[in-house]
Amino acid sequence: MLFYIGSGILVVLGIYCLLEIKKAYDNGEILSFYVSIAIWVLDIVHLLLVILASFYNIWLLPFNRMVALIGGWVIFGVGFIVMIAGMVEFRSLRRISVLDTSKAYHYRNISIQ
Repeated sequence: MLFYIGSGILVVLGIYCLLEIKKAYDNGEILSFYVSIAIWVLDIVHLLLVILASFYNIWLLPFNRMVALIGGWVIFGVGFIVMIAGMVEFRSLRRISVLDTSKAYHYRNISIQ
């Protein structure tokens, strides 16, 4: 039951974020603080649903448990390294959350001639 409630929250929040991001992008604006928070909440709800699915065997896959654990840790490690590299490159959590676009919109407005 909890899994289905979380899935519903994920879908509704995902549609909200998608529409707000599209609106901000079309208007050439930065994302609002609330949309940025909604994106972070969306990621956290997704993470919790994946953890819930793994603990309660919601999706049984024909993998050896050790292979699945090693594969999961490898994917987690690569994702963590990419996240850290993004934080180092952008030098700010505000830029990663698209709350500060001083560099991002600079590249978008350059026209190729």
